[in-house]
Amino acid sequence: MSQMETVGVVVGYLLGGLGAIGGLQYCKYRYERHVSHRSFFKVFPVISPQRLAVVCPTQPDREGFHHPEIHDDLVAATVVASALQRNGTQFDIRLSSQVTETERLGSMFLICGPVGNKITGDILKEVLLPLRFDKGADGRYRIVDGDGQTAHGPQGASHDYALIAKVRNPWADQGDAYIYVAAGIGRLGTQGAARLLCEETKLITQRLHEKSHTALCFVGVVECKGDYKGLSIASHILRLVPL
Repeated sequence: MSQMETVGVVVGYLLGGLGAIGGLQYCKYRYERHVSHRSFFKVFPVISPQRLAVVCPTQPDREGFHHPEIHDDLVAATVVASALQRNGTQFDIRLSSQVTETERLGSMFLICGPVGNKITGDILKEVLLPLRFDKGADGRYRIVDGDGQTAHGPQGASHDYALIAKVRNPWADQGDAYIYVAAGIGRLGTQGAARLLCEETKLITQRLHEKSHTALCFVGVVECKGDYKGLSIASHILRLVPL
């Protein structure tokens, strides 16, 4: 075999090896994508022909017109909308003052703080959760368990906590309508909770499966660290309770 033929054989082997590696990487990507899709639809089951209402909190001005409470809630809504669109879920973004009675009876994704959304307040009164917001004597909000004990550590400028939840809509006639809640103590927590709830569904389903093989609903406490202005937020679940 001549030198040129030897080089050609070696190059052929190299190209074949690179092709095999590329094929394996593609298969790995497809598998991870498949698992991600399955996890997403376990948390967000197909609700067609309904549309999921993504609800942002509002505050009325002096003239009585309602406006988004803070810009960061709209950023969180954009994160949620992007994840829903990637997975083919139909949705509408609504201000809390725009939610119709029909939408109130359907599935909703509520983005808010402890008191920033009347619909969330109504849900938290209607559905008694083992984790909830509580206003302390110092006027600051915290998340507490059923015994009234704080369920997280101290809050800071780059360190926040949030409540995430998926519950059946208590106002709906049918059982296939769900309420999703991403509610931070502060704006960092709200963004981190919204991101985790719709983009880290694999983590949620794994934690839920560890505690219950049949539960579809849950409530949890999320710890969020980072910079909400730069959208550099790392979130992880501190506690997750099946419902």
